[in-house]
Amino acid sequence: MTTTIGLAGLWHETNTFAAGTTTLADFEAFELVRGAELLETFRGTGTELGGGLAAAERLGVSVVPLVFAGALPSGTVERPTFETIAAQIMGAIDDAPNLDGLVLCLHGAMVVEGMGSPETELLARLRGALGPAPIGVTLDLHGNVEQRLAELADVLVAYTTYPHVDMAERGAEALELVVRMARDGRRPESR
Repeated sequence: MTTTIGLAGLWHETNTFAAGTTTLADFEAFELVRGAELLETFRGTGTELGGGLAAAERLGVSVVPLVFAGALPSGTVERPTFETIAAQIMGAIDDAPNLDGLVLCLHGAMVVEGMGSPETELLARLRGALGPAPIGVTLDLHGNVEQRLAELADVLVAYTTYPHVDMAERGAEALELVVRMARDGRRPESR
């Protein structure tokens, strides 16, 4: 039986002291890719998604490319922008076949107008849609991670180097852990 893992992400390092806000146009100008375009954009790259795709090939996993949105570090993200991208990710999840798990690439330092933790909000929505399917999340090592995000994810994998030369390895690690959880049904325990 083939294991099917979804790949998605919403990545932004917000600088709240920066003038102006981050808009949908900023994500579109940097990276806003959907479906098969995600495979073309990230396969063979040193990114989390590139590492996840390489690991999937090595493990014989079927990948469902969903949506990835990233913008260069900049000001606070406008709430309508977050909601548009979150809706695109949720729509892709709704349209996907039954996923055995999900790897979600986040940064961990996004700030959205009028929202406490946008990464946690997105993950809560995804958990609601995916139920008990394992979810692995990648994060920057300086992310602002709240307890609820850790509770909603099955595993958090953070970069370990600065500069970030291990992003592909962390993406591969996240995918490998999600696949292991999907195949054997066991979840990691925290103490």
